[in-house]
Amino acid sequence: MDGSAYLDFPVNQTAIHPDYRNNPAELKKIQQTVEAVKNDPYATITSLSIKGYASPEGTYKGNAYLAENRAKALLNYVKDRYDLSGVKLSVDFEPEDWEGLEAAVEKGNLPDKEELLAIIRADEPADWDAREWKLKTLNGGTSYKVLLRDVYPALRHSDYRVNYNIRNFTVDEAKRIIQSDPSKLSLNEMFMVAETYEAGSEPFNEVFEVAVRMYPNDPVSNLNAAISAINTRQLDKAKRYLTKANDCPEKQLAEASILMLEGKTNEARTLLESLQNEPNLKEAVAKNLEMIP
Repeated sequence: MDGSAYLDFPVNQTAIHPDYRNNPAELKKIQQTVEAVKNDPYATITSLSIKGYASPEGTYKGNAYLAENRAKALLNYVKDRYDLSGVKLSVDFEPEDWEGLEAAVEKGNLPDKEELLAIIRADEPADWDAREWKLKTLNGGTSYKVLLRDVYPALRHSDYRVNYNIRNFTVDEAKRIIQSDPSKLSLNEMFMVAETYEAGSEPFNEVFEVAVRMYPNDPVSNLNAAISAINTRQLDKAKRYLTKANDCPEKQLAEASILMLEGKTNEARTLLESLQNEPNLKEAVAKNLEMIP
């Protein structure tokens, strides 16, 4: 789980003031992220990382100090409020967020936008303070004042990431969770749930609908969802799912089933006959061929 906190600090200070300006709302964001995992009975936090950034205003050396120590202050703030024993903690920092500055200028519509971008992207001067001075003095500093007011505040931020593990579930647990919070389940756990239902039944088909919704790009979940859609005669939906399934004999069998249901029996027969020597599909292929007049 990722997020960014845009904390306000008094000038040149690194201590967090929880009630200062917009800090209550910003601190609440990271607290909610941590608590969402801490309060989940199935999840365990494994690591927490924070990376601090400062804006290019001021000296590079001074901003390095601010970015590092403000990130450390945020980590300590979190550590003071939660038991993080056993959690891997790390702090990193970027003295000045020039990448964020470039993105903001590129997105904006300042009259000397291209000149600003040329300075930001140039290899020279290599000295960041000298580069900032060029921004500051460009065209009398008119655009720099806008950057200070509208862009630089958002460049002072701390990005955080909370990594966690979700334990494996029993089949009975998975059957409950697939109804309430399916995002916690792996594909394999969903398939285990499906195996408890009669093939082709409504709950069986529902499992594969959930699986493809949670894992929309997974080839296997798309193939299973396509087969379920064919069983319920939702052929357009089945075709959409098959576009994300891997090319394999099972996919070809599904395509043959669609052709049969669309009345394209000659095409279906040709495709089925090409699958007759597939050992895992012989019975299904033979049954489908018998259905073609």
